[in-house]
Amino acid sequence: MKNILNILFFTFILTLNSCAEYRNNISPIDEKVMTENNWVIIKNSGQVINQQTLIDFNNYFENTKKKINILKYTREGDPIKIKLKAKGNKRIKYTNYRRDRFAPKWWNNIKNFQPINLFGIYRETYYVKKDKITYGLILSFNSDKCNGCWGWIIKIGKDTIKTDYLPFEKSSSVKEMKYPQPVKIEIGDLIKNRNTIDYKYYSIKSIELISNTDCSNIILYRFVGGKPDISFINASKKVANEWGFEIQYEFGSCGRTEADKLKYKECMDKSKKALDCLELIFGKNWQQEFSQEVEEYKDK
Repeated sequence: MKNILNILFFTFILTLNSCAEYRNNISPIDEKVMTENNWVIIKNSGQVINQQTLIDFNNYFENTKKKINILKYTREGDPIKIKLKAKGNKRIKYTNYRRDRFAPKWWNNIKNFQPINLFGIYRETYYVKKDKITYGLILSFNSDKCNGCWGWIIKIGKDTIKTDYLPFEKSSSVKEMKYPQPVKIEIGDLIKNRNTIDYKYYSIKSIELISNTDCSNIILYRFVGGKPDISFINASKKVANEWGFEIQYEFGSCGRTEADKLKYKECMDKSKKALDCLELIFGKNWQQEFSQEVEEYKDK
């Protein structure tokens, strides 16, 4: 019996040592190689590389398995690797905290009953649903009677559409609108062979005003701690203006100083209202769609 206990004890010690070596033997991060291998890279500035990969994954509901890899960073700049798997509406997320200096140690997670293994990998299972109802922003109404002028202009994610009829349950809703007006909306079919001076006409199946919120002057603050990507910053300001909000950037010292941490927190605090409004208007995936449009704008 004593020999068995000794064997178990030494096996436990060897396991801990191997885990420590595993955590310390970490290959360097190479964003260029990851980008070529179709990794989604999310930077603290808001830039998303291989954005379309993430959008395609979020819209995937087939019964065959699909997976993607994501690299993101903590606010201190430590890289976090994420693997996402999908089948139908089921999602499995593996988050690797091995490179996060401020992540809780494995024994703290065990003590707090957190499902994280000895190698710093957190596993989470969740389910998503394909929702036909989305969020949008009615930008304006054109009352001109010319051919292709009349109608409401609506911003939905990166797309802008037009309609000549809003099927509100209450007729008074049209008079209550204040542009830009956030709405919950279900889009119908493209109206073919319809002349337009700007955007294509679509039918609207249902629409609901989102009230009790002041989203008329949205300003989003972003903190850039490292070397700024000027082309991305300029493109993001242009796209934000087209979407109906403003982005202001704050820059750090590239040294992860206490002043940088305070400035980052200040930006997050000032952006809370803007983030709530943007999610309310454009939906939960607005940042992915926005970053994709910024990348497309840069390539023009």
